[in-house]
Amino acid sequence: MSAKERDRLKVLHEVRKRHITQQQAGVELGISVRWVRTLVKRLRKEGDRALRHRLRGRPWALVNKVVFEGIKRQPRSGIGTWH
Repeated sequence: MSAKERDRLKVLHEVRKRHITQQQAGVELGISVRWVRTLVKRLRKEGDRALRHRLRGRPWALVNKVVFEGIKRQPRSGIGTWH
C-alpha cells in the first residue's frame, strides 16, 4: 500500500469510528464528501484493500488490448468503412 493509501485508510477509519465527520475527512484528504461516502462504503464492504488502486496487479497488455479492440471496431466517421 502506498503512503497516500495508508493516509486515506487512517482517516476513513476515523470516520467509521465517528471521531471525525465525512466533511472533515474530505477536507483533510482533498476529496469531495460524496467520494468520502463511496470510499467508506467500499471500506465496509471489501475491507482495507478496497482503497488500493483498482488496476493494481492487472496485466497492462490485456488492459490495452481490450481498449484497442474496442476502438478498432468502431466505424470511421464520414467514410462509412471500418478500421
